[in-house]
Amino acid sequence: MKWLIEIPDISVKLCPSIYGDLGDSKSGNAGALIATLMASEAAFVIENPKKAKDEKAVYFAGLDGLLDGYQAIQKKDPNYKLPQLDQLLKTRADGKLEQYIRDTAKKCK
Repeated sequence: MKWLIEIPDISVKLCPSIYGDLGDSKSGNAGALIATLMASEAAFVIENPKKAKDEKAVYFAGLDGLLDGYQAIQKKDPNYKLPQLDQLLKTRADGKLEQYIRDTAKKCK
């Protein structure tokens, strides 16, 4: 995260409207999910420099990574449940995550 914050030519954005409340930060899960989201966005920008300014594509990569991280956390802690992320997993499974990003990214500043 420090590297991502300090590097001048790669930037990522957080948009809580897309992923919602990640719960109590005491467990560390919320921070881990945000870190996963940011790393996923950064990886997308590095691997797809021509799409770096396509906010919706960057948000999609970040949310996709966050959802993978959420599933990994749930394997270790099945009691960690966030209804909005469970719904987003269903949205992804239904192939509608890109449409969700297009609709929701309008709320991001």
